[in-house]
Amino acid sequence: MSYEIELCKNKKFMQSNYRSYLKSDDENIFQAYGKPSQEKIKAYSYCEQICKEYDGKNIKVVGASTYIFTVGFEITYNDEQCFVYITPQHNWYIPL
Repeated sequence: MSYEIELCKNKKFMQSNYRSYLKSDDENIFQAYGKPSQEKIKAYSYCEQICKEYDGKNIKVVGASTYIFTVGFEITYNDEQCFVYITPQHNWYIPL
């Protein structure tokens, strides 16, 4: 795989983000921002590429602010259902 995901050891952090993911209605960058900048579109495209590479499903914007956003999706990884959480600095996952 050309995109690496890393097991997050902070389970409470990831569980909290998974709950936010489940509540999110923003299925793409345009739903989150309306008219996102080209940089946000490019960053979201990066997230979509990771999702596609890991055969992910249900990609959503988990959180969005003026400057950054986070993305989550679900995958099967090492025969386990997992949640992937992408931030500007990390590509984390945790088994569900």
